[in-house]
Amino acid sequence: MAQVLVANPDRRTRKHKQAVKEVYESTIASLIVKLSEETTRNNELRTRVAQRTRVVAHANRDDEPTPSCSICMEDMHGRVTLVCGHEMCPDCFAQHSRVNNTCPFCREEFAPKPKKQYKMPLYQIDGIVEMWAESVGGDTPTHSNYFRRQTVLLLDKNDGTLAGRAAVESHIRWLITANGKILMDKVKEWYDNDIV
Repeated sequence: MAQVLVANPDRRTRKHKQAVKEVYESTIASLIVKLSEETTRNNELRTRVAQRTRVVAHANRDDEPTPSCSICMEDMHGRVTLVCGHEMCPDCFAQHSRVNNTCPFCREEFAPKPKKQYKMPLYQIDGIVEMWAESVGGDTPTHSNYFRRQTVLLLDKNDGTLAGRAAVESHIRWLITANGKILMDKVKEWYDNDIV
């Protein structure tokens, strides 16, 4: 850059600007080449380290008994190794990573922060059940009204009056909605228990 200033002291000229541009382009090109060489060298070193780590780990596994998880203290059937090198069993990792994104031993981050899971509110379950009951009760190209079909079946066993038909359809709707709510309560219990 100093040579450009000596050769072209008037910075307003096109010749000076072109010379500066060429210096910058050559500097950038040489830096890109150096970066590429260093990246290749780093990748080779990482590959060699990973190979040696596998060799050492394989040699240690032959002599050692089954390792135990430092969290649950049970024998590890499978192994999860974090970026920091700490290991734990897959069950403990799964449970820990649902609520945390750091190593339980050294607190180094291994993933983006997990989204907080909220327990499913009861009004949402009732809404799901009501939507399902409505979808079953409507006519679509793939199926006819479930309540109407069941009503026809029950009317054959009933007196066949309009009042009897409405009562039967109302009863079937209540039965399906009540059973849906029972089922969704079980799903909610399972869902909420899974959130630690």
